[in-house]
Amino acid sequence: ETMKQKQTVVQLMNRLRALAPEVYTAMVGERDEYMANGINQLSTMKRTVAVMGLAHVDGVERYLQDAGWTAVPTQCKIQKLGRIS
Repeated sequence: ETMKQKQTVVQLMNRLRALAPEVYTAMVGERDEYMANGINQLSTMKRTVAVMGLAHVDGVERYLQDAGWTAVPTQCKIQKLGRIS
């Protein structure tokens, strides 16, 4: 389910970039760079956790990898929350 959502967001962002590149740059591209720069400034911290919208994850990851960061496999599982009866 989560992968379907990510694929949908990637498709939407690609479509936005193709149809309105200036809007994409302002709404996604510039924000990705800004967030990645902020996270990169925290590189002296032992651990860093960042929370962002799904549309920004790939772009922020690319900027951080370009800055020398490496991916760390996640150990948590995404679970849907529900009400306890």
